[in-house]
Amino acid sequence: MGPDHSYGARWPRVKHTASAARGAARSGALQEVFSDRRYGDAIEVAMCPFLTIPAGATCTFTRVTVEGSVAVAPNASLAFAGGLIDGNLLVYRSASVDLSDAVVKGNVQGERSTDIVVRAGTEVDGDVQVERGRGVVRVLASRVLGNVQLKQNDGAIDVSDDTVDGNKEGQCAAF
Repeated sequence: MGPDHSYGARWPRVKHTASAARGAARSGALQEVFSDRRYGDAIEVAMCPFLTIPAGATCTFTRVTVEGSVAVAPNASLAFAGGLIDGNLLVYRSASVDLSDAVVKGNVQGERSTDIVVRAGTEVDGDVQVERGRGVVRVLASRVLGNVQLKQNDGAIDVSDDTVDGNKEGQCAAF
């Protein structure tokens, strides 16, 4: 079963590219907090201008809608499950990014990161582009409306059981 696009009021909305990550909140990394509202295990925290997972932080999002793009800073980790990123996911020199049963309305772009995993049930409405990765790159049982482009990655690559509307290019062309 694919992702549920009817998030509506059931799940917290992270407005104007905000952070709802407990790890960031505990580390004191949240800046310019405008609101903090709790929804069971999730937290809504509004920030400007862009959601950034701070360097060295480990953050987990579950059933959260982010209105805008997300950037994962160097040596940070992000697990994003069952939610929506209404923008791009930008990953540079991060420790790991793990998407599962999620929707990314833009591109997933990674460079010089350790592990980038796009798991079953995830839909990326743009491209998945990973370049010069140092670890594992996996795109498994997902739907990518654009291209999957993998170039100069050193670790293991697995692109399987996917629906890719565009092209598989570079290191994943044979998959």
